[in-house]
Amino acid sequence: MKKTCILCLHVGLILLIASIASAIDCPQELAGDFPLCKEATVLQTTHVNGATIASLQMNKAMDTVYGAYKAAAQKNGWNILMETKQQDGMMLVGEKAERQLILHLSPEDNATLIQLSIGKKN
Repeated sequence: MKKTCILCLHVGLILLIASIASAIDCPQELAGDFPLCKEATVLQTTHVNGATIASLQMNKAMDTVYGAYKAAAQKNGWNILMETKQQDGMMLVGEKAERQLILHLSPEDNATLIQLSIGKKN
């Protein structure tokens, strides 16, 4: 009986987390300063020490996603400081005033996983 109750609690918790995750929106401070591709699905957002970190996913090739985000950064006044491109991931680092942008992309099946962080420069 105890094992059945524990299993029911785990399944219920998983369903609750899934319903919350599907309702995540992009934080306004991120969307206002760094436009996100409309096709991107927000998987998670976190606020840590004045930084906003978002995990997203897009069903597009990594090169295409990278080009779109790089263009959005430049259009919104971000100065690109560093870019790295490898087969298993791409990264862009930029700055704007006293803030820093870090964008990391990695391929996953037929999609691209996106880690985006905007916070104060160190």
